[in-house]
Amino acid sequence: MTRRLLIGLVMVMLIFTIVVPVGCGQAKVSTAVPVGADGVQSLTLAVTRDGYSPSSFSVKQGIPVKIIFREVTALTCGNEIIFPGDLAKPVLVKLTSPDDQQVVIFTPKKSGVYQFYCPCKCLEHVGTFSVTSS
Repeated sequence: MTRRLLIGLVMVMLIFTIVVPVGCGQAKVSTAVPVGADGVQSLTLAVTRDGYSPSSFSVKQGIPVKIIFREVTALTCGNEIIFPGDLAKPVLVKLTSPDDQQVVIFTPKKSGVYQFYCPCKCLEHVGTFSVTSS
């Protein structure tokens, strides 16, 4: 129980250091994914022993997003990621080895803050991304 409480407190502190309030209840996430020359927002998301890197990012609504998932270390549940690129039908991304990479391409249609996570939702492997108006 004490370990879970400590992990929970650490996660809350990390969230407060990553997300900086910006007027009227909106939040600015620390990693903004840039739009490349090809018109796509591209990001590599690594699965590490300590969680996802980056664990929090933002993308612009209506502009295609390409996320390359890669594994840094062999883990149990952290190498499976439920990612809500399409909110009606989230994608299950499975990484089978440190050399494996999986790509998810989607165009965010609705602004908001969304979670991606391992199937068991352990604290280390929960991340967020925000979709902002372009």
